[in-house]
Amino acid sequence: LAAPFLLGVAALASVPRFGRLVAGVATGVAAAQAVLAIPFFVTLGEFWPQGDYGPPWRDIDRLVTNAVERAKALQAPIYLGGDGDNEQQTLTARLIQRDYAFVRLNDARDGIVFRDDSSRVLFLTSNDEQGESRFLRREFPSAEVFTQLLPGSGWARRIFEVDPRDIEAWAELHLGDVADAAANGSLVGYLRQSLIPPESSGGPPVLALLWRFNREPTEAFFTDVVLLNGDTQIGKETHLAYPAPYMKTNDWRSLRMLNLFDLQATLDVRSISQIQLIHNGLRSGRDIAPAVRFSPKVSAN
Repeated sequence: LAAPFLLGVAALASVPRFGRLVAGVATGVAAAQAVLAIPFFVTLGEFWPQGDYGPPWRDIDRLVTNAVERAKALQAPIYLGGDGDNEQQTLTARLIQRDYAFVRLNDARDGIVFRDDSSRVLFLTSNDEQGESRFLRREFPSAEVFTQLLPGSGWARRIFEVDPRDIEAWAELHLGDVADAAANGSLVGYLRQSLIPPESSGGPPVLALLWRFNREPTEAFFTDVVLLNGDTQIGKETHLAYPAPYMKTNDWRSLRMLNLFDLQATLDVRSISQIQLIHNGLRSGRDIAPAVRFSPKVSAN
């Protein structure tokens, strides 16, 4: 349609009495286009995924370069936390993978994932409100080696360089045992657990679970967290305890999950006498591991 339109405009312009009219319209259109183009030229350094705001390319490049250089020097895995299939999270992982293979995504709302067979692990966080970032900033502030404040959005992206043994030492100090024979069943082995009351600065209570796989999981699964007072159910949460969509074959070996499940903000953790964990396969809809029930430890803030 553009060609006939332009031909029509040219024909009108050739008629003397329409020349000024056409020139005025053309000037108006050009001015409107120039005004509409101002945001584009002002934000040349920014990335717009599917029309949404994104950080400037220079910031993405600085983040990726820093993560890759550190990971190569340490031969460390990179775990990139976000909220599932977030556009920025996925883009950053793809850029890292061009130069460094061992990068995995995880849902930072449900805790952290790490390996215990490496001397260092790099955690890349993208939202300070998520459980992973809150935990690392509170418990391992000196491990933060890179900080990037995003312009305008108020978000920060951070890189933490942590020794996995320090995470396990933290769990030994703050979390209790899981006294249930099924806790070390055929698939899932639960190691430590605790209820953590809300922080004095605010935030929800948290259920912390440290666990491992005993073998390769046959399918992804949700974990139902059933909160009990005696035999009365007082709450139930469903979480993606293991980021299966982002893991690869044999990733389960030497892998540890420290789940940090946010519970209801109004919940009094002292009212919980028992916790039951039920593992529901996403594909089969069946329990893929024995249910686990234990009396939770309540940690001090």
